[in-house]
Amino acid sequence: MMYLLLKRSLLSLISILAVIMIIYFIIYKSNIDPTSLNLGQRNDSKTIENLKRQNYFDQNYFVQIIKYLSDISPIQFISINDFRLENYKFRTFAQFGQTLLIIKVPYLRRSIVNGELVGQLIIKAMLPTLLLAFSSILIAILAGID
Repeated sequence: MMYLLLKRSLLSLISILAVIMIIYFIIYKSNIDPTSLNLGQRNDSKTIENLKRQNYFDQNYFVQIIKYLSDISPIQFISINDFRLENYKFRTFAQFGQTLLIIKVPYLRRSIVNGELVGQLIIKAMLPTLLLAFSSILIAILAGID
C-alpha cells in the first residue's frame, strides 16, 4: 500500500514538473513578450526592464525554470539580499551566513494579464468550482435513486 502511494505521488510530481517545463518552454520560444502583455499602452523602458528582472524574462530558460520552481517550493534556501523575500510570506527556519532556510507559502507570482496574485485568483475560482462539483454530485445521487 505504501509502495503504491509513493509511486503515485512520484508520478504526480513528475507530471506536474513536465507540464511546468512545457508551458515555460512554449512561452520562452514564442514571439510573445509577456511584459508587453502586462503593461499594454503604458510601457516605458524602465518599467519593462524592471518587470523582466522580477520575472527573470531577461534570463535563459533554465534560470527561469529554477527560479519558478523555487518560488512554488514550500522550503527554500535564499540569500538575505534577494528581492523575492518581499513577495513571500515566510518564517526563517535557519540562517547560514548570508543564506536563509525559509518555510513559506508557495508564491505563484502575479498574473501577466491583470497583475493580480495567481494564488488569490485560484482561491476566488475555488468556491464556484466546489459548488458546481457538489451540486452535480447531489443531482447524480438524486437521479440515481429509484
